[in-house]
Amino acid sequence: MNDFDASIIRKIKHRNEQGIELLLKRYGGLIKSIAKHNLYLYETHIEECINDVLIAIWNNIDSYNPEKSSFKNWIGVITKYHAIDTLRKHSRYTYNQLDSAKNEGIKDKYEIYIDELWQELIEPLSSDDKEIMTRIFIEGYSPDEVAHSMNKNTSNIYNRISRAKEKIRKLKGDSL
Repeated sequence: MNDFDASIIRKIKHRNEQGIELLLKRYGGLIKSIAKHNLYLYETHIEECINDVLIAIWNNIDSYNPEKSSFKNWIGVITKYHAIDTLRKHSRYTYNQLDSAKNEGIKDKYEIYIDELWQELIEPLSSDDKEIMTRIFIEGYSPDEVAHSMNKNTSNIYNRISRAKEKIRKLKGDSL
């Protein structure tokens, strides 16, 4: 980790707002490009996503581990996840606003896009891990429910989720 990143992290950990200013100066372009890439259908929500990312970094800076990934990759992963969450949140709202008979094609595009993003994200995982991740993060099942339905221990499910996330970060981190 370079000194500039260490300075940003230290300032944010000490709740110094200058840390966020430095973060935006150095990584603002990265955050914005990832948000724009994933939210091109919802350009009006890009700023909301960026703000959510900054809040997440502010609140979770203690969870950053320089031994696991670079600061840049960590920021990229947070941005990608928040962009997908923003997309999900607003596409649900949009679905409710659309007349289902007239706009079936538009809804299908959103669903296809979200599904493509998800499939791209979990592509490097084993079929069991894909199933676990999809059940928990897309279908909304709890790890206990997934463990029960797959005849596995809950701790095994948590371990597989953790390993799957780490694998995604490691393999996809540079492109996020």
